[in-house]
Amino acid sequence: MVSEMEYQCQMTEDGYKLHTRTQHFVDTFLFRHHRMIRSMLRRHLRDQPPRVVVEIGSGAKPKDRLFAEVDYISTDLEPRIGIDLVQTATHLTFRDGAVDLVICENVLEHVSEPQRAVEEIRRILRAGGHLFLVSPFLFPLHDVPFDFFRYTQYGLRTLLHNYSNVVIEKVLWLPKPKKIFERFVLYYVCIACK
Repeated sequence: MVSEMEYQCQMTEDGYKLHTRTQHFVDTFLFRHHRMIRSMLRRHLRDQPPRVVVEIGSGAKPKDRLFAEVDYISTDLEPRIGIDLVQTATHLTFRDGAVDLVICENVLEHVSEPQRAVEEIRRILRAGGHLFLVSPFLFPLHDVPFDFFRYTQYGLRTLLHNYSNVVIEKVLWLPKPKKIFERFVLYYVCIACK
């Protein structure tokens, strides 16, 4: 039985409608893709174990057990349960070089000044620290009216031009696509070093 909330519809000032039921379906469909991204992060943590991790735009989710052994700080725009600091991606309150790893998953498309955000993230990273960035490419409009950008791999390289050793991986719609479907990139996962 579907709850009443799943049938609710949000209307924005520009007339865009988002049905909660549709959003629930999309989230269910993306479960496999999110697991792939989590596996990439797990692999990175194993290869480059951090001491201090900051997650930007973490939302109201419980602390991931991946970070049980590190100093993990969650940030978001709004105060919620589980958020350590309320701040924006363009004005981080950490001192220069204080962080080993910054995680920024599905946030950059919502930042109106993305270049400023990646520069601010770079500022707080220690020398040799990493940015783990996930950005949607072929993805429906969401969090309206604060959904500003979609990035190609070339756009991400341009944004991250001050970082070294930028590695970009694709997360595709289909697990083993035929040649024709390889263009259907759902997410780009970037790992960039300061």
